[in-house]
Amino acid sequence: MIDLLEEQEQKEELVSMALPDKNELKMKKIVDYDGPFKKGDDKWKGSMWNVQVEWEDGSKSWEPLEIVAKEDAVMCASYARDNDLLYKTGWRFLRRMAKMLRQVTLA
Repeated sequence: MIDLLEEQEQKEELVSMALPDKNELKMKKIVDYDGPFKKGDDKWKGSMWNVQVEWEDGSKSWEPLEIVAKEDAVMCASYARDNDLLYKTGWRFLRRMAKMLRQVTLA
């Protein structure tokens, strides 16, 4: 139980420190993804998956999916849908958003 609490606290700390040097910039789009990762992997950033974000200034960086999804769930759900990721572990939490997007575009 303590390990789960510590892990949750670490995730919350990551979210609060999320993208510190990019705070003024807006995400333009997701251009790639990498993973799945496990805790202890070199590319582990607190999330099973990382996404490569292109920023409005044209720069790119790898960020944890969970943090990017908190910033822009619509962009993440759209990317997941377009790349057949909605049924993969670690992306499933975006299915509801993708379904809502589909309903909006059909209306």
